[in-house]
Order: sequence, then C-alpha cells, then structure tokens
Amino acid sequence: MVNSSIFWWVLFGAGLINWLIRITPVLVAQWIKFPAGVIRFLHFVPLSMMSAILLQNLVSVTQQRLVVDWLGVMAVLPAVIIGYWRNSLTWTVFVGVLMMMILRLL
Repeated sequence: MVNSSIFWWVLFGAGLINWLIRITPVLVAQWIKFPAGVIRFLHFVPLSMMSAILLQNLVSVTQQRLVVDWLGVMAVLPAVIIGYWRNSLTWTVFVGVLMMMILRLL
C-alpha cells in the first residue's frame, strides 16, 4: 500500500507540472514581441474557426440525437465575457478553467 503523504505529493507534483506545461506558453506569448507579419496573420484567424473548435467540445451527436454539454456551456460563458472585457488570453483561460473546476465540484 502506498503511503498517503507520498500519494498526495505525487498528485500535487503531477498537477503542478501539467499546469506549468499548459499555462507557460500562454504567459510567454504575452511577453514576446511578434513580428508584424505574424501579428497580421493572427488577425486573420477567423472567429468561425475558434467557434468550431469550441462547438466541437460543447455539442456532440449520439444515435441521431444532439447532446449539449451544459456544464461546459456554463463554464464558457463567463470565460467569453472576461475575454471580451479584459482582452487577455491568460485571464480567459484562467476563468474558464476555474469555472469548470467549480462547476464539477458542485
């Protein structure tokens, strides 16, 4: 049997590493001065592409039936509002993850 404290330290360490791997590129991208060509290219990424990626995770079809992940929808709405209000990818991701965590705990 595994010692309980070792289990919690491993779980904490794995969570920390996972979080760092996911959030570090977002934080670093905010400090980098991208060339004008990259900025121009990023401005042409259409909203429909981002909506399709988001919709793929919120809606699925099972046996000729449309299924909506209402938990995901409730987590996305505050993230979209914060993203529009703050215009910050970091805050948008943080609020979205935090909302999903809170909703799953309820």
